[in-house]
Amino acid sequence: MSDWAAFQRRKIPVHWLWIGCVSLVLLVGILYSLLKPSERKESVQSLSSFLSDIPSDYFAKAVKGKQISFPTDHGAHPDFRQEWWYYTGNLVSDSGDLFGYQLTIFRFALPPQNVSLDSKWQTSSTWMAHFAITDVTANQFYFTDDFSRGALGLAGTKTDPFSVWLNRWSVKELESTCSNCLAMQLKAGMGDIEIDLQLKSSSPPVLQGDNGFSKKNADGTVASYYYSYPSLGSSGTIRIGETVHSVTGSSWMDREWSSAVLAKGQSGWDWFALHLDAHTQLMLFQVRDSQNPANTYRTAHLIRNDGDNVIFESESISMTEIDWWKSPTTGSNYPVAWQFSSEKKDASFSITVRPQIQNQELDLAFRYYEGAVFVEGEVIDKEIKGKGYMELTGYE
Repeated sequence: MSDWAAFQRRKIPVHWLWIGCVSLVLLVGILYSLLKPSERKESVQSLSSFLSDIPSDYFAKAVKGKQISFPTDHGAHPDFRQEWWYYTGNLVSDSGDLFGYQLTIFRFALPPQNVSLDSKWQTSSTWMAHFAITDVTANQFYFTDDFSRGALGLAGTKTDPFSVWLNRWSVKELESTCSNCLAMQLKAGMGDIEIDLQLKSSSPPVLQGDNGFSKKNADGTVASYYYSYPSLGSSGTIRIGETVHSVTGSSWMDREWSSAVLAKGQSGWDWFALHLDAHTQLMLFQVRDSQNPANTYRTAHLIRNDGDNVIFESESISMTEIDWWKSPTTGSNYPVAWQFSSEKKDASFSITVRPQIQNQELDLAFRYYEGAVFVEGEVIDKEIKGKGYMELTGYE
């Protein structure tokens, strides 16, 4: 009998398992900071395992055919178990110093049948945010997190104008110049690091997958709704310690919501958001199957400013690890350099991705690797050099 079947025979309702998981987001975040470094490895939960499929009748499921609507879908989706607003970017200072940044705000839902809102402190959702800066020139990586509840205005979203916030970290919509374009101000800071950035898109969002329906396995039984603003002109300031840098560059926004992103047997994902040149971007990810590597699911989306985009199916993409880095802090081993290729007609590519610095591991309540990368190679027989971001989850 499977562990899950045995669990069900004990007649413990599934919703109690999910309530426990979500409640632990806040508790783990608080207790984690109190642990000694030697104690952290056994305490950290994998972000990918937390987002795996847990059987439940309480949440909506991503299905093919939904029409994504703006600005409505910039806001929260309380019928779904989890969602995130994801920002990454590559920036350069006036003096030529290179930086990368990540700001992500997550929302995790409690089953609505088990939420009582008769107190202003009670909530139907738990919120978490991650913030990191890569100082490439100084070979330093800084990261932190924050937690809150969706009550008393501590964390939440609005749609028109769009905003999402957690305590003092926020994304707020600014005036834009075209329909469904998005201009935003990002603010986040804690201790030695802080950002204040203005992001502006010059084109509408890009729907990932099949018109926004993004499969995570071959048959689409696990999926999300997913769209991106892949080319956001960026300017503002980064503070590290007492030094404030004026910066410019390019950012990428990912917006995703679902009730599960991993199926049984899937152990994690490798995701890449790459600016290949001023006119072309590439989103590429794979969801690894630990039980049968042949079932690893891949997809890619070549995005051109002229709108002539190309989606690549799993069998047309090659993704190969070419170098690994072992964290001296946690012992986790990550594939930090990759070779990607596809021979698809009129959209072929062969590119290499390498980290801008090696150590970009977020050793938080959930541990994973996310950081700035350099890109070089060929796209449709044209040499390119670019930058981007890489996320690696489920590694030990």
